[in-house]
Amino acid sequence: MADGLLESITGFFSGGAASTPVENVPEAERLERSIVHHLQLLFNQRAGVLEHVPTYGLPDMSEIFIPGKSSKESSKEQRSERLRAAIEHAVKNFEPRLTDVEVLQPDQKKETPDNQLTFLLKARIASSNDVKFKTTFALSAQASVDKVQTTSS
Repeated sequence: MADGLLESITGFFSGGAASTPVENVPEAERLERSIVHHLQLLFNQRAGVLEHVPTYGLPDMSEIFIPGKSSKESSKEQRSERLRAAIEHAVKNFEPRLTDVEVLQPDQKKETPDNQLTFLLKARIASSNDVKFKTTFALSAQASVDKVQTTSS
């Protein structure tokens, strides 16, 4: 299975505090690892920053988390829905290895801080298996993307 472009160029999977050489990752895990890495890059980029691809990325998180910052949505639910729709749009447009993309917002637990939102991204790796990723956004931190283990049906 071919590695992603970025990993092919650099020879590393980046993520978190360390980079992992591609050859240290089992071949069966490389595609999913590459997708997770790209989703992290996509979700941590603000739309409008890249002049040559202004739609790459997500809205400014301060517009989502700070009431009144955006005049378009007043309630937390409206702002959360805006982010959910933006995630789905970004993945459909900028991660072609995923198909049948659906982004859900599970009920936020009472102990979840007001400055944090979690989404579940369900998709199919093109011509392969179904995958799920848990994505967490916080006002003061980078978005995180983690693969959720799925059970066979």
